[in-house]
Amino acid sequence: MAIFKGGTDFEKMRLIKKEVARKILGISLDKKVLVTIGRTTKIKGVDNGIEFANRIKNKKM
Repeated sequence: MAIFKGGTDFEKMRLIKKEVARKILGISLDKKVLVTIGRTTKIKGVDNGIEFANRIKNKKM
């Protein structure tokens, strides 16, 4: 898991194909990716999303 902080530089943002983005980031095409944009506060439920992702990964649902 990785958390990226520091705001958004809209001057550098552009749409690219998923395959290209994954290659740049070193993420294989067969891996699942969970993305959230916004403040990571408890009220937003990000902790629940992370817990659910871990349960899926470990198949402990």
